[in-house]
Amino acid sequence: MTGLFMQNGVGSLKAALGLAMLIGAGLLLSGCDDSASGVARPGSLRPVKIAIAQSAAGLRTRTFPGVTEAARKSTLTFRVGGLVQRLPVKAGQKIRKGELIAGLDEIPYRNVVRDREAKYQLARARHDRQVVLFGKKLIAKSSLDEAEAALKEARAALDNARLDLKHTSLRAPYDGLIARVHLDNYQNVAANAPVVTMQGADKIDIVFSVPEQLLLRARRGQAAKTPFKIRFDTDTERVFIARYRKHDSIPDTATRSYRVVLEMPNPEDLLILPGMSVTVEADLSALEKDSGAPGVLVPVEAVFEQDGKTYVWRVDDGDVSHKASVIAAGIEGRHIRLTGGLEAGQRVIAAGVSQITENMRVRPLTKERGL
Repeated sequence: MTGLFMQNGVGSLKAALGLAMLIGAGLLLSGCDDSASGVARPGSLRPVKIAIAQSAAGLRTRTFPGVTEAARKSTLTFRVGGLVQRLPVKAGQKIRKGELIAGLDEIPYRNVVRDREAKYQLARARHDRQVVLFGKKLIAKSSLDEAEAALKEARAALDNARLDLKHTSLRAPYDGLIARVHLDNYQNVAANAPVVTMQGADKIDIVFSVPEQLLLRARRGQAAKTPFKIRFDTDTERVFIARYRKHDSIPDTATRSYRVVLEMPNPEDLLILPGMSVTVEADLSALEKDSGAPGVLVPVEAVFEQDGKTYVWRVDDGDVSHKASVIAAGIEGRHIRLTGGLEAGQRVIAAGVSQITENMRVRPLTKERGL
């Protein structure tokens, strides 16, 4: 995995904005006729659809459903086989590093150690005699070499036997939690067969999926510096802070989304287990490119181009239209983000913009029930 997030080319922004505004205008023109909400009669006010420009900064927060996973997970096994005689742990139990998890019957392995010790002592005695004889030139050098090789072989066999005896005890490699016990006491177990599944207790992972459109708009490396707010479904009042850890570089084939993993300390006063549901809150203004001036959001249909410039129809407090030049910075779903020419809270005409003229008196269109 690489650091979040990927680079995105911005050369097609203007073309994308133009296409979105063209489609929006075309849909609106086709949906408006003179009888319904089109041409205003003399002395009447033109009914128009009004939208309020909303602060993009206030809407830069997005939530994602997520789930908890163990930040550290290990399936522990014996390196040797035998009869389980000690199994003091249970599923859900906390355990400290070095504490006993399970133990095998040691008698067969202790017997092997004693046998290898005896063979080692014998090999050493023979080697010592061969050294004396060779010093007196009573044996050939090859005989001494054979004795030295036998001594090394016996020593290696003894070391292996002692190591096998040590491996009859399975101990916790780190502080954590026993997630699952795979066998029972007094059961014969083969080498490398699962004994317990253990999880780290100090940290917890938060996993959620991010759509590819968001990744394309994100700044490289910014996620590692951005805190994410976490709320657990079991305790929605409390907010925890998580940090980015990694993400998949290959999307899900069905959803075209990318798996993102956050990391946070495991709360001591709240029992958090893998598989619990959470809500992840991300500050997009800190993640996305060109977030220094977030601007405002208006519907795509409110924006139009004329003579190479971008405009909206702003409606003042007297319900009079005014053409306002704006700067379009990006598309946010069904909205366009404007970074100049309009302020949050101002009203704009969001339908039939081609039918509006400067200083036209309008009235907000109220939908009838059922429409």
